[in-house]
Amino acid sequence: MAILNRISFVLGNLTTHFPVSRHAIGEDKAVFSQLLKLTNRLFGPLFDQAIHEKKQGDQVEELLTKLIRVVANVATEEVLFPLLIRDMRKELQEFIQLVVRSL
Repeated sequence: MAILNRISFVLGNLTTHFPVSRHAIGEDKAVFSQLLKLTNRLFGPLFDQAIHEKKQGDQVEELLTKLIRVVANVATEEVLFPLLIRDMRKELQEFIQLVVRSL
């Protein structure tokens, strides 16, 4: 979880402040797809565990917030995001379900 936390923190900052970074991540479907797949694969068990153990809940919430930030930042790329939705519909749906489940 620590590595995903750092990666999402760095990507969140890069995609917030640098449009070139948003475009690069959105354009490279492999990077965006891997981020979503890793998040979906890792978060299911972590989220279930965090529900039962309050002490990890804050860490899981912090990581999910960072990942949402990256996805939201990339989504601001009007030209690329429709292509990502088309090509990664399943991963995005799983991610959105994960976010909704955490509420």
